[in-house]
Amino acid sequence: MTGRWTPDPEPTAAAIERMDTKGSSTGAGWPRPIYAWYVVVLLTLAYVVSMIDRQILSLLIEPVKRDLAINDTAFGLLHGFAFGLFYTLVGVPIAWLADRASRRNIIVVGVLLWSLMTAACGLARDFGTLFLARMGVGVGEAALSPSVLSMLADIFPRERLSTAVSLYTNGAYWGTGLALILGGAVVELVAGHPLTTLPLVGDVRSWQLTFFIVALPGLLLLPLLLTIREPLRRGTRAAGTIRAEGLAAFLRAHGSTIVGLYLGFALLVLVTVTVFAWTPALFIRRFGWAAGEIGYAFGLVVLIAGTAGINLGGLLTDRLVRRGITDAPLRVGAAGAAAVTVLVAMMANAPDARFAIAASALLVFTLAFPAGAGMAAIQMVVPNRLRARMSALFVLVSNLIAMLLGPPLVGVCTDYVFRDPAAIGAAMTLVCGVAGAASAAVMTWGAGHYRRSNVSLATAARAAALSAESAA
Repeated sequence: MTGRWTPDPEPTAAAIERMDTKGSSTGAGWPRPIYAWYVVVLLTLAYVVSMIDRQILSLLIEPVKRDLAINDTAFGLLHGFAFGLFYTLVGVPIAWLADRASRRNIIVVGVLLWSLMTAACGLARDFGTLFLARMGVGVGEAALSPSVLSMLADIFPRERLSTAVSLYTNGAYWGTGLALILGGAVVELVAGHPLTTLPLVGDVRSWQLTFFIVALPGLLLLPLLLTIREPLRRGTRAAGTIRAEGLAAFLRAHGSTIVGLYLGFALLVLVTVTVFAWTPALFIRRFGWAAGEIGYAFGLVVLIAGTAGINLGGLLTDRLVRRGITDAPLRVGAAGAAAVTVLVAMMANAPDARFAIAASALLVFTLAFPAGAGMAAIQMVVPNRLRARMSALFVLVSNLIAMLLGPPLVGVCTDYVFRDPAAIGAAMTLVCGVAGAASAAVMTWGAGHYRRSNVSLATAARAAALSAESAA
């Protein structure tokens, strides 16, 4: 592509009427519902596959550490830093590309890349090779969500879009839960074969074979993804007229609000990422569970408690906002963060496995409860023309802080603070407890600034409306 990009012209009514009927509704120009939901199901499956490839490493901690001769700190870097750095940073230019090129093709290339790089993890013979392969997984997975969310807005009319997006975003907890359950099953399946000889590859250990197996679903999904047609872009003319003005002024006027909102929720995401990364190791080391056992048990917890928490939390936040509590997202977030500090300690220091599993269910529910409040808070306080950029910045800040700090810090604590891998519970309590308490404090402080920003913006909006009426 050469030259400067310009928005595509809006389709005329006649052009819409002439649209092909292979999956499109006549007249309205929207794809037929059966095709639209077929696309959502395929894209959600891709999300689930991405979570399996992302999370499988947490179930392989002990054999990976043993065979690569690494400590907990190095493992934390593999799980969080190697994946998260490029997953976060590459997402920004990929989102830019998704506004200009075929989103379907970007998704296909992303799935192919992360599947091949997951398989490449199975070829790793040392820390550096596995680190590079994990980086590749992050780059591939960064292509998925920006392209999917953009595509769904062109497949579903506004009145059905929220349902479609909710189904896809719930896939974060469905995907993580299924990743642990299915990943645990794969780990158990190959555990009885210490060495397996593969064509062209040679002898591989059971944990390496696991990576080859979990890479297959993504490759098998590719032909189905190719059946998705790149949808017609809608609203491009209007979008092309929006200039990048007002962002700096907004940040200057509402800086405290943004700090309280972004930093508070980023610390809460740090706890979530850390819990998902290290809980399997906690049960393996403290209670002697096999990787398959904790994968199945904790996977069910994430699947059920996580889904319930994110949906009920959204309903409560909406109800509080309707009652006039404008800072409800930060109140819900602060309450959840405060509760998390206690629940992490209960799970990580439980006297037996049953108590730990019960505590993990409460913990995952509480972590998920305010998960949607942060993004909702941005939409409520940020002017329309800035919402996309501020939402992207929110995701960038959250993932950078969470993935780059959370999992590695637990490893640092077991290796250099407590000097004992068995002290995984104490390390999780320290890292997640401090982050949770800081999150609650930051969001409590930010709530007042958030209320004042709401009042300020509402006043400005009323003044603009009166001015427009006077001019008319």
